[in-house]
Amino acid sequence: MRLYLSSTGLGADPTILRALAPGPRVGIVVDADDEEGFLTRRQARRQEFAALAAAGFTPTDLDLRRHRDGRGDLAGRLAALDVVWLAGGNTFVLARAMRRAGLAAALREPVASGALLYAGYSAGACVAGPDLRGVDLMDDPGGRSAGEPLETLALVDYRVVPHWRSDSRLSASAELMAAHLQSIGLEHRCLSDGQALVVEDGVTSLV
Repeated sequence: MRLYLSSTGLGADPTILRALAPGPRVGIVVDADDEEGFLTRRQARRQEFAALAAAGFTPTDLDLRRHRDGRGDLAGRLAALDVVWLAGGNTFVLARAMRRAGLAAALREPVASGALLYAGYSAGACVAGPDLRGVDLMDDPGGRSAGEPLETLALVDYRVVPHWRSDSRLSASAELMAAHLQSIGLEHRCLSDGQALVVEDGVTSLV
């Protein structure tokens, strides 16, 4: 299993992500921007496509809305990719979109086998953990779909705290999240913008 969990964007050295990937085909998920108004889906998609293409990838859109309630062949879409890339936005919005589409189940085998690299930043890194404890100190858990069940991918057994001690507007919230997780004894990893966690065969490295 290989993972690339970044605080923001591709991190300070995109060549690390490219070296981890089994190939150039990347499916981009921008569902974390739904409901929020950070960027429109079109703007977010254009931004992510440009960044990943510049890093040597061949991007395609992976819209989780098209796979809601089992629609479409999500497993088949993932089988045609080398990387799945979950962009930032609101973590709770992303977690709800993942649950509706059944993303966790569809990702389990290809990520575990190493056929697919899981990569993402900010919200996309947070949902890789076992739960979303403390994320409400950084992201608004409300919105139109508040009250729906949440789902994480449980790819790592610690929580990722992005934007920690960074220039981001979320830096103060990241400090609160990290302090809260520390106070209740939950394992977590803090990332400053530009940093990423690389997971290979159960070993986590900070890059």
